[in-house]
Amino acid sequence: MQSEPKLLRWLGAAIDWSVAAAGTLVIALVFYNVLSRYILHTDVAWSSELSTLLLIWISFIGGAMAVRRNAHLGVTEFIMGLKPGARSRVDAAVLALTALSLGLLVYFGITLTVMSWDNIAIAIKISNGWWYLAMPVGCGLMLVFVLHQLSRVVRSGQPLNRLLGREDH
Repeated sequence: MQSEPKLLRWLGAAIDWSVAAAGTLVIALVFYNVLSRYILHTDVAWSSELSTLLLIWISFIGGAMAVRRNAHLGVTEFIMGLKPGARSRVDAAVLALTALSLGLLVYFGITLTVMSWDNIAIAIKISNGWWYLAMPVGCGLMLVFVLHQLSRVVRSGQPLNRLLGREDH
């Protein structure tokens, strides 16, 4: 990404690779489970449980990938016609509200994780807290990228789309 500090570029690459690796593992696990069910006539419960866990993590970590690229679905028709100065103020306000929301999700995600840590998953015998931990970790990663974008918008006075090298059509 343009103008990202080295640490954020490294973090973004680590996120990209971890999502790709987890996605590959999910595909392999589901394939294995289908083969075992229809060829060996056995059910591999741990495979389904682990796939579900990985999909939850992929969803939250993938959210950080999308935030980094400003690739989340958005309705921009309302702000496309604004002058760059007004658009940058709207972008800053949206990013600030997003940061606040993500901060709350991190806080409540940690609370949920702690509350569920003593419960154990049936098939893979690990804490259910691992399911809930995806939320504060993923939202925390999203928050890092949102705060970086907010600081760039505020410092430069430019709209986010220009900072990311995109123009609206």
